[in-house]
Amino acid sequence: MTDRFDDLDDAGDAGRRLRVPKIGFDRAEPGGPIRRAALAVGVQQSLGLDRVAESRAGPMPLDEVDLRAGHAGLLRRIHPRPEATRQLICFPHAGGSASYFFGVSRQLSSAFEVGALQYPGRQDRRNEACLESVTAFADGVVEEIADVLDRPIILFGHSLGATLAYEVAQRLMRLGRPPALLIASGRRAPGAARVSQDVHLGTDDQLLATLQRMSGTAPELFSDEELMRTVLPAVRGDYKAAETYRHPHHWTPLPLPITTINGVQDPEVTPAEVEAWRHHTTGEYAAHWFPGGHFYLNDHAEAVMRLIRQAGMRL
Repeated sequence: MTDRFDDLDDAGDAGRRLRVPKIGFDRAEPGGPIRRAALAVGVQQSLGLDRVAESRAGPMPLDEVDLRAGHAGLLRRIHPRPEATRQLICFPHAGGSASYFFGVSRQLSSAFEVGALQYPGRQDRRNEACLESVTAFADGVVEEIADVLDRPIILFGHSLGATLAYEVAQRLMRLGRPPALLIASGRRAPGAARVSQDVHLGTDDQLLATLQRMSGTAPELFSDEELMRTVLPAVRGDYKAAETYRHPHHWTPLPLPITTINGVQDPEVTPAEVEAWRHHTTGEYAAHWFPGGHFYLNDHAEAVMRLIRQAGMRL
């Protein structure tokens, strides 16, 4: 099944305490004391910084988006809901962080207990070595979530996060505890490797140029050299993980449905590379396309959340 969405509503009204989409994915924006606090704690989203913005009521406490220093483990439960019958675990993009999914967690917590992975080298994990290996990180994720497999799990990953989610799904399958659904956003299929992938080997200026091209960061942030140099090590490490990943030839198709969601104008994927996800499942495959580029989901958050909710509730 392939759906194409050409005329959809914007993300919605501002949140009560945090100026983010009512339903949505947080994006960086400059300004005021929150921006300086973000710099102090190393807040990163990629292709930029996470949007930790001021609201009319004043700055939002940083710990409400899980920026507590010393928070142990990889999985963040922004709005814990242990009574939920289903779980949604989200994997950020290259340079991203768990708080990118704050709006997602707030909106979908009525249907799922939402968790998000926090990659090393940013926010409360800023003093740890950066992520550089998809397989090593996937091993760590499986070890951590082994204790929360009591309920069906849906894995949602964007960009690099889609590859990580796939590798976690493969490991869970081998444990006899496969996820109920894999949703891959903004990423070509694991077996569709590209020959030339060397963004992580470029200079800082070349890496910054890539971030600008991806349009996932508020343009004003690029004028702050100190801020951008702070986030680059984590972004570079994430790109290394994504670009050096090779699909293990012995992996077999997953016995679960796979849904893909992508932007029609995304320069990082082609229709053929997306369609190749079909070969990684023995279950149902569905593809959805939205107007926009690599960060199409920032502009169509409400519709993306609706897809996730509907897919998850059918399980």
